[in-house]
Amino acid sequence: MLKELSKQIFETIPPAMRIVRNEMRAAAKSSLTVPQFRVLANLNRGLKHITEISENLGVSQPAMSRLVEGLAKRNLIERTPSLVDRRSITLELTFEGRKLFNKVKRSASKQFESKLSNLTKEELAELLSSLSCIENIFNRFKDSEKS
Repeated sequence: MLKELSKQIFETIPPAMRIVRNEMRAAAKSSLTVPQFRVLANLNRGLKHITEISENLGVSQPAMSRLVEGLAKRNLIERTPSLVDRRSITLELTFEGRKLFNKVKRSASKQFESKLSNLTKEELAELLSSLSCIENIFNRFKDSEKS
């Protein structure tokens, strides 16, 4: 059972993420790339440093630095050097960055809602329950990684 479950996770999650990325890409159109949106999403969730965002997204620090530089030039994020350690920089969404992030997220959610509208009430309830279960389990995995 564990082998089948593990296989199903690896066969389901990546294609699902591709669909989500396509929705995000369509919603962002030319305003943001998917990697840029993911950086903004990480900042919105409370991550503040290039190192933790690059680790979370599986991107090298030099690539992340280039992404951050581009977002800063567009006034979507603000970089603040630490007063204690000049090598440490704190990142934050600017008002414009938060506004754009929320606009793209709302647009993608609306597009996704139209796709979900074809499901029955039972399918919607089952999907919601399943996603809640998956979220709880993966949060436990994440918590155990921190220990």
